Amino acid sequence: MGAGAVVGELGLYLGCPASASVVADRPSTLYHLSRDAFTQLEQTDPEVATALHKGMVRLVGARLANHNKTLHALLE
Repeated sequence: MGAGAVVGELGLYLGCPASASVVADRPSTLYHLSRDAFTQLEQTDPEVATALHKGMVRLVGARLANHNKTLHALLE
């Protein structure tokens, strides 16, 4: 993974611990969005929260499509 990578987002939506761990091999800036902060964002700035939801849907959708493509190729 590289710059701008998002990990653990499903845990935020599913209310479970993140299923990913990250180890940086160089100095990095990491951001964490807690469930409480996410809920507060939804209440205080719904437009930004909606944009974040849309971005996460695109990200998860792209990952799912890629996994489906890989599985299809393996089954051929």
